[in-house]
Amino acid sequence: MKIIKINGSISTNDYAMSMLSKSEVPPWTTIFSGYQTKGKGRNGIWLSEPFKNILISIIINPKISLDNIFHLNIISSLSIKETLSQYIDDVHIKWPNDIICNKKKICGILIENKIHNDKIANSIIGIGLNVNQIIFPKDISHKTTSIKIEYKKSLNRYAIINKILLNLKNYHSMMKKDKLDYLLYLYNKSLYKIDREIYFYHKLKRQKGILKGIDAKGNIMIYDNNMDKYNENDIKLDII
Repeated sequence: MKIIKINGSISTNDYAMSMLSKSEVPPWTTIFSGYQTKGKGRNGIWLSEPFKNILISIIINPKISLDNIFHLNIISSLSIKETLSQYIDDVHIKWPNDIICNKKKICGILIENKIHNDKIANSIIGIGLNVNQIIFPKDISHKTTSIKIEYKKSLNRYAIINKILLNLKNYHSMMKKDKLDYLLYLYNKSLYKIDREIYFYHKLKRQKGILKGIDAKGNIMIYDNNMDKYNENDIKLDII
């Protein structure tokens, strides 16, 4: 596992994608940046204090079908959840790509893929994890946390990255051995608000229902008189 440390970047995912466009890149190559000027998040820019947090992009070659694309989200989320659980008790996965600690966001995941012959040839798993930052912008400080805030200690970022990589390799191996049922069980067991009432927006209308889990395709299942399924483009959760 090769870790390439760079001082700063526009986005580690963009940096990794540029590497892949120029030549073959060994799987598990990881880009680790001290800061990002335009770090990507699912809903916009990821904000991070320079040299305090983990901003990485991990390149893997999953070679799985497009139908199984959410499996990458499952193994990425489980890897980070397991790593954080060594330091913090209350860690959950918030669908589709956040990690929550004590009801506050601590990590975001953004996965981008290169497709060849209807298979995912390369995946870039972008991770933004708050580690040693303790002060956040006022508009997000009430819903954002870090390992240092929760654990009361500063931690070595390289040590955490290595733990994430080891966990990810383990879950990736399980995925390749078709242990999806077990991985999905672990994912749903760790799901934030599982079997509880949640609010969400669908077609601009605020609704509520009981969160029953996520299926293998990445659809969220919500019960409200009937069991409904939504993909991440159809719905926005109103929970934190």
